[in-house]
Amino acid sequence: GAALGGMLGGTKSWGVDPDSTESYEASVERGAVLIIVSGSEHELREASASLKTTGPESIQSYSYPQSQA
Repeated sequence: GAALGGMLGGTKSWGVDPDSTESYEASVERGAVLIIVSGSEHELREASASLKTTGPESIQSYSYPQSQA
């Protein structure tokens, strides 16, 4: 509960919109797994391709806000 909310609360600074954060939190509380990957464009494409082989519910991509990059 509180620890998860605190951890996911920081995702706004990563460019994730607050509505998505709430959805992720609810999914994890129901037992889903949330994987966060950071890397170069090439690394992110490779990670996405690998994760797609596992039958994910969804794969989302967010960009850091310009002030954070």
